[in-house]
Amino acid sequence: MEAKGIWWKIYFWFSAIALIYLVYAFLLLLAPYKSEQLPSPTSGDWIFGAFYIVLLIGLWAFVFGKRSLASLKFWKIIFWVVIAYVFQDFLYFVMPEGLKPSILMEAALTSSFSGTLISHLVAIPNYYAIYWLAYKQKS
Repeated sequence: MEAKGIWWKIYFWFSAIALIYLVYAFLLLLAPYKSEQLPSPTSGDWIFGAFYIVLLIGLWAFVFGKRSLASLKFWKIIFWVVIAYVFQDFLYFVMPEGLKPSILMEAALTSSFSGTLISHLVAIPNYYAIYWLAYKQKS
């Protein structure tokens, strides 16, 4: 497996910095001295945070040509979880308010359709890296 070009590496470092910011934001939300106006992290936030770490590890393996730290089966599962996650993110905006399960409302990370769309568009290279690890890499 060969390393990818400079744009992939820039994208990786951009994603790594975003993860550091996410961890920092979680720490602020958990701080005992936080403002009462700041919400506490939801279970959806924790799941997303852990999932983002897995996606970043996959992106690292793809970008820097490292042997994957997990099996093909693991990356296939992660890929389909990504598909389900994207689907549920957009499902939140098309479901009638009375039919939305509480888990969808809790897991919605942005409050607008445009914010959700932009976040997933920015993540497409990461989704491709997970797809590549699951289906294109030679075992």
